[in-house]
Amino acid sequence: MEERTFINRYKRAYDGIVPGKECMDRLFREIEENGEKRSRHRLFTAVGTAAACFAALYLAVMLTLPAVVRAAPGFYELVARYAPSLADYCLPLEYSCTRQGITMQVEAVEVEENRAQIVLSFSDAEEGGDLIHGTVEMGHSYGMRGFGWESSIGGASFLGYDEDADKAYFKMDLTSFQRMGKAKMVLTVKQLMTVVTEEEQWVPMDDMVKEPAIREVIMSGRSGTNVDYFREKGVFGRVDDSPRPDDPRLTSQVMDLGKADVGLTDELTVMGIGYLDGVLRVQVCGGTYEDAERHAQLFLVDSQGQERINDLSVGWNEEIEGERLSFDEYWFIVDEAELENLRMYGIFYRNEGCVNGDWEVTLELE
Repeated sequence: MEERTFINRYKRAYDGIVPGKECMDRLFREIEENGEKRSRHRLFTAVGTAAACFAALYLAVMLTLPAVVRAAPGFYELVARYAPSLADYCLPLEYSCTRQGITMQVEAVEVEENRAQIVLSFSDAEEGGDLIHGTVEMGHSYGMRGFGWESSIGGASFLGYDEDADKAYFKMDLTSFQRMGKAKMVLTVKQLMTVVTEEEQWVPMDDMVKEPAIREVIMSGRSGTNVDYFREKGVFGRVDDSPRPDDPRLTSQVMDLGKADVGLTDELTVMGIGYLDGVLRVQVCGGTYEDAERHAQLFLVDSQGQERINDLSVGWNEEIEGERLSFDEYWFIVDEAELENLRMYGIFYRNEGCVNGDWEVTLELE
């Protein structure tokens, strides 16, 4: 994590906090109440103890606290141990947050080592309108952070809508490369899609292109069960000038269907179907993705009515006339002789009606 990013992250929590006499008196009193019987003179001279380290840090560097937190992630543990009532000076406890007419509420949370499971609800605030009235989606605009760690991998699934309570429920699974611990954690959700629809329709295969032209794109993601099969075919690579050796930019070969039109901004469109080297490819444009999320789930159906999903899909982004559009290409491993007996249909999901709420709650577990 770059230094400037880290400083900005903690700036909101600590700016403006200045220790005073009342604050320090509370510190000494709570240390005494916890059985740490020391004089003020001993507190400042016995620097070998954890309490002395905390007091010295608190007095000397509170005005530059972001630098302390960056250098010592255990700072909060000292606060929680020796002066728990001062913890709220670091971050306020808020288990719900209301913004843009919607209230986000933490219903349940469990943390184990480097994984957190959370149940969230979203409901209409009293002063808001009827924004929550069924299925909603969070997209990928969420995360959680603590002192010295932040979630790096996550998933969220919609659980259901309770009409009586007017609440939409989600379950989140978040994972960090570091141990999360059970000190204070900040959970954020930036966006909520309040208009969620899905449509099932057949996808014509009459205009399939045999041996389509291929180009290389930088992937934004991929999913499926046959990565090794396609890797052996040489369809994946990496960019030589990747800015970070430990985080290389991976590439993929996709169909070259010509320049996309800016008219696709708000659409979910099948761009084309091709067959190359034993693989049936379907390219889909999901339009812009900052304030919407559109994607498809495709199925092949044989003459006996048996269905199968794609073996792999890759995604990437492109800038078209100043607009960033998202694309996906779905790959099916199919023998060419089978093509004439196959049909295709898709479920097209559109998550729109974006509310940018930047909801944030602070959690503390025992």
